[in-house]
Amino acid sequence: MKKTWHFYFQISVLILSGLLLAAYSFLFTGEGVFGVSPKNSGKNAVALDPNVLEKMKKEILTPKEWISKTKHRLFLSEKYLYFPDKNEIKKEDEKVMVGPFPLGWLQKYDLPILDLTVVTQDPDGDGFTNIMEYHSEKPEEGTNPIDPQSHPAYISALRVKEVKATKIEYKFTGTQKLEEKDVYSVLVEKGEDRNSFMKKQGEKVDGFEIVGYSLKKVVKKSASTGAEEEVDVSELEVENKELEMKTIFVQGEAKNIPEIHATFVLALANKIDQPFAAERGRSFDLMGEKYRIIDATGTGVKVKKVDSNEEYLIPSLSADDLRQLPSKVEKK
Repeated sequence: MKKTWHFYFQISVLILSGLLLAAYSFLFTGEGVFGVSPKNSGKNAVALDPNVLEKMKKEILTPKEWISKTKHRLFLSEKYLYFPDKNEIKKEDEKVMVGPFPLGWLQKYDLPILDLTVVTQDPDGDGFTNIMEYHSEKPEEGTNPIDPQSHPAYISALRVKEVKATKIEYKFTGTQKLEEKDVYSVLVEKGEDRNSFMKKQGEKVDGFEIVGYSLKKVVKKSASTGAEEEVDVSELEVENKELEMKTIFVQGEAKNIPEIHATFVLALANKIDQPFAAERGRSFDLMGEKYRIIDATGTGVKVKKVDSNEEYLIPSLSADDLRQLPSKVEKK
């Protein structure tokens, strides 16, 4: 008898049913179709450590974070900077210079990288521009340009607007006895004023206290006759504590000690229009700190901090000082 496709279909259904029955028996009863337990049945399985299960659970629920070996994010290319003034393209790096600043310094304080006026901006309103904050007494990091309490020392912004030196000439002219005590004669010329002082040791001549005297004589040739003659070159030692100066007046020789008057100004946006005067011999106040003029030179005025004796050379106000000032100070 010829077998039809129905016959083969029925045979296939019976085989598939047997396989499903065997699978059900193994999974849900732990035994085979004929009641025989498989070698690796659930009854002989080794229990897992609960700590291991908990660790596996955490690893599943907390996927690992992708960590780049560079500073760039996943699927994003590295950043580059274009400098139109130099027509240059540079890979972004915190050490790349953006004008006078390292890129990292600008990014640290969230300052505008692409704004050309960032140099003279004063975001915290303390009068010090960004470039002044960067070039502070801490050049490796600068002061904080967005914190008004963090700024360079005010002495760094001090400038000389004007200085005048009035010539004062002192001449020790001789000594004599008065009431059995030595009295010293000193002539002081200040412009058209001329005054002669007769003072004992411990007394003052125009601010200079006489602290010592040494009798000295030398033999010199006369300028008029050419003959040798004895000349009195005795020395009068004087001290001016206000000027922090000790000096020697030699008899017969003029000593020029100028009187110095200076007009200072702080080269800051909020102080540039507030000049103040100072003179040698008197201390002046600079934002709560005391300074004293020592001397004036061709390059500026020397000052000394009263409490520490640190000396500074204050330069004259320049065009560069004015150019670095912001046009407007905005306080937050």
